[in-house]
Amino acid sequence: PGDTRLLVLIAGVVIAIGLVGIALSRVETYCTGWVGERVLNDLRVDLFQHLQRLSMGYFERQRTGVLISRLTNDIEALQQLVTDGLTSTVRNVLTLVVAGAILLASLLIGMLGYHTIAGMTWVDSFLNASMILGGMGPVAELQGDASKLFAGAYALYCGVVFIATIGIVLAPVATHLLRRFHLENR
Repeated sequence: PGDTRLLVLIAGVVIAIGLVGIALSRVETYCTGWVGERVLNDLRVDLFQHLQRLSMGYFERQRTGVLISRLTNDIEALQQLVTDGLTSTVRNVLTLVVAGAILLASLLIGMLGYHTIAGMTWVDSFLNASMILGGMGPVAELQGDASKLFAGAYALYCGVVFIATIGIVLAPVATHLLRRFHLENR
């Protein structure tokens, strides 16, 4: 009866995107750990060399336990910053860039469709596409079945894009909140 090749292709693309996402996540974790360990190793070597250059009088004035504790705690705090803080900052910036690119591409798709299919000027195309993308609905009266079909398909597309973009933007916030609640419950 029906041709299912397109459905199989779409399913394959979705699975491939998921696998690529998993692979990139693993690469990110490895690279972050590798860079973090290299930075901290260099820091530890520099600190040790600095301690070796200090006079004996300094060590007589300072308690050994305080020095060791301070070095260990400071390096651990820096390790936390390098591995978690830097990674989350880069991830959040990339998330905003991707979300902005998705919205811009969606706006351009709508403008192109309204301009070519509905025969609107570029300004009117921008107005209609941005109003639908923003959830307000079309402004201009559409003439012809092709332009109405495009407007309906574009509206459905924008609904999915809106939900997906909100998910992309809110995922780090939700993850942070869930981690915080999990840690507080311990």
